[in-house]
Amino acid sequence: MPKRSYGQFEGLATALDTVGERWTLLLVRELLLGPRRYTDLLDGLTGIGTNLLARRLKELQAAGVIDKRVLPAPAGSAVYELTERGRGLEPALIALAGWGVLAFKATFDPAAAQGVHEPYEFDVDGDVFHIRVDDGSLTATQGPATAPDLVYVTDVETLLSIGARQVSPVDAVQEGRARMTGKPEVAARVVEIFGFPPPDTGDPGGHREPGWGPAAMRATFDPAAAQGVHETYELHVAGEVFHMVVADGTLRAGPGPAVDPDFVMICDVATFMAIGAGQLHPMDALMNGQADMKGEVDAAMRCLAIFGFGRGAQA
Repeated sequence: MPKRSYGQFEGLATALDTVGERWTLLLVRELLLGPRRYTDLLDGLTGIGTNLLARRLKELQAAGVIDKRVLPAPAGSAVYELTERGRGLEPALIALAGWGVLAFKATFDPAAAQGVHEPYEFDVDGDVFHIRVDDGSLTATQGPATAPDLVYVTDVETLLSIGARQVSPVDAVQEGRARMTGKPEVAARVVEIFGFPPPDTGDPGGHREPGWGPAAMRATFDPAAAQGVHETYELHVAGEVFHMVVADGTLRAGPGPAVDPDFVMICDVATFMAIGAGQLHPMDALMNGQADMKGEVDAAMRCLAIFGFGRGAQA
């Protein structure tokens, strides 16, 4: 069968002629992790079929996206790897992958997942991904799940409110903010496994602070990245205003504006999540008109290093 083409010579159409075929971008995704043998790729791309995989590899080699080489002894195996041109596709794949998988990895509580064996599927503003919990371990992947115990469809702000325990998954459905397939007890278990940690107030009644922002910051806080840092940050995300005070590896986060912040960012929820996932650089968001910022660039980058949840995927 002849390879399909858009028959245009504009840049986007030409790129899609190369990588727009079914399975091609997923194949590139696998190779972004490093060199892979043919059998590794076949195992990682369930359902592709040997003939189609061989054809896609041949097409990508011809396009200069991948190379094939033989590893030195004692391995001696033939592997496929991305060329410099192929590695240039990484930013586009990151943008396509969405932020959902990274966010759930960042908030995962292995202790709460002990003894749990369940898959969950989420559709958050069109970003479809699934998560499988197996006795304290986690795998998270883009796309729908097979026979999930829970399917939850909602928007970003509702998901954040659920994570902060401002609204329960069932209440969100009753309020028309979400759709759910599965048992309420499964949805409640998901909140326990992935929900943001509550403030340490010593209140046994479970104090709830207003808004989801401070809880989200506590969930993504990296004490190691905060060592030696003494700064205050203020964020305005849609209708949420909250602040974080970082002091040499410790954090105080609360609702409302900060006193004399070193860095202030104003943006919408989608931009906030994209920056946190490492999909959008704060300065690019500023230049694109997606965010307004006040303060030093260095402070903005330290804030991202301390609270960005994209590091979960890198790890």
